[in-house]
Amino acid sequence: MINNPLHAEIVKFANWFCDERIQTFQKDMNICMTPNRHGSHAYVPAVMGCASFIELFAGLFAGCINRSVGIKHILNFTKSFLDSSEFTEECVCLFFAMYRHKVAHLSRPYSVFDSYDVNKKNPLLNYLQRRFTWKITATETKPAIQIISQTGEVPKYRRPSWKTAQYTHICEIHLKRLIMELPKAVSGSSGYLKRLSADPKVRANFKKCMDSFYP
Repeated sequence: MINNPLHAEIVKFANWFCDERIQTFQKDMNICMTPNRHGSHAYVPAVMGCASFIELFAGLFAGCINRSVGIKHILNFTKSFLDSSEFTEECVCLFFAMYRHKVAHLSRPYSVFDSYDVNKKNPLLNYLQRRFTWKITATETKPAIQIISQTGEVPKYRRPSWKTAQYTHICEIHLKRLIMELPKAVSGSSGYLKRLSADPKVRANFKKCMDSFYP
């Protein structure tokens, strides 16, 4: 039980704020995952929505919601509130380096992504160097982010005819699974909100972020 009135107010507002964000996320994802008349989905916007959702709550957990949110904060959040056997360090780092960053800056991932094409502090450098191509599905297949060992070459229609593009692995995103798991990290029985209600530091970090949201 929280006796401090300010702390109780922070918990109350945090529950409203996070619930509103979850509802908005689910509404947007429902739109993205509704197939058009050709049976296609808005895969790339859905991926970006998922990345933004993780990044927001990683920032709230860390007490920073600006450009200072980095992979260490994202990993701290995912390791704390998502199943680490499904959302491994390598998979989370790959998701952000290969999908989030490339889509944000180039509108789509590279046809082939070198896993060592990251800054010197990225944990991907602790793993074997691999060349990934990408695939996004609308399925609930577990895990949400899957690394598949498969060699091949990107088809000519997806690359310049004068270039070859060989890969050693596929990074496959199963969107429905990802969309289903992320809200649980916030509102689940062992999620962020439960931690916030019990941990003064997490409440203080949330308040710090709200002071930025509402200056």
